[in-house]
Amino acid sequence: MVKDVRNPLFKRREVQVRMFIDGATPTRKEVLSALASALGVQEDRIALKEVKQEYGERVVTVFANAYEDADTMKRVEQEHYFKRLEGKKAAENAQAGQGGA
Repeated sequence: MVKDVRNPLFKRREVQVRMFIDGATPTRKEVLSALASALGVQEDRIALKEVKQEYGERVVTVFANAYEDADTMKRVEQEHYFKRLEGKKAAENAQAGQGGA
């Protein structure tokens, strides 16, 4: 963990984490799962702000906010942070529906 700052006004922790990986760049869902287990927070309370990796590096830097409750997160965070994860789910569901037809 590079940085972990508590922000009581927004009832959240603002974290910066460096993850060392082997193989392919992890998906946002994989990063979210790993971060949730590391912080001891449920996945629906974490907003991934940025996931970045330099070309050829085995280090992924993650910027995220971990909230005390999901309601506060939905009031504070911008909607596009949620759509990034939901968009993948909707595309997967649509593709699964086409495969059965």
